[in-house]
Amino acid sequence: CGSCGRSGPAVLPINVTIPLTTLLRLSDQPGELDGMPIPAEVARELAADGRWRRWIVEPVSGALLDIGSATYRPRASLDRFVRGRDRTCRFPSCTQPSVRCDLDHTVAFHTEDGETVRGNLITLCRHHHRLKHETDWSYTVRANGDVVWTAPSGRQYVDSASDHYDDPAISRVHARAHARERAKAGKPNGTPRKARARQSSNDPWITPPLQTDESTPF
Repeated sequence: CGSCGRSGPAVLPINVTIPLTTLLRLSDQPGELDGMPIPAEVARELAADGRWRRWIVEPVSGALLDIGSATYRPRASLDRFVRGRDRTCRFPSCTQPSVRCDLDHTVAFHTEDGETVRGNLITLCRHHHRLKHETDWSYTVRANGDVVWTAPSGRQYVDSASDHYDDPAISRVHARAHARERAKAGKPNGTPRKARARQSSNDPWITPPLQTDESTPF
């Protein structure tokens, strides 16, 4: 499906949704005007000079699968992904949570034809968002997710990408809890300790097991 918006002087924007087959005159399926059905020919006329947005739907159920990246605002799932990935504002040392940040297009959407995709979006707090657009500060994003900021002086600062691995301390707590549960159930706690120690010393690629006794610090 295709969707467009059309506006003019003193005219409110409207949203027209039209099947691609109708747009190409391969069928006369009706379109929609702000959710209301309209004849195919009317939909074609309204869509003719609009701004296009591609919608991808599941052929059988008609469920919306994706919206083209040529739209300024990201869809909800993309918004959640970027905020979850970045965690905080991507200016070095800024700790403003991503849920309170703006989403910024690295390559500008309106002036540089940047796309609204995960690789072209980062989270910036309002202060550092303005810093980028209103001063000579700029940034680039490396392939590994690091954001490199360049100051007006030419000096560079790096905000490393966040990792999303398990917290070792939490893992140890869970390991001890599982060991206690196995002990209560009378089940052996995996491989005997001596065998595990011997196995880990012989094979450098096997990570030594976590300690599971109550004295283990975390």
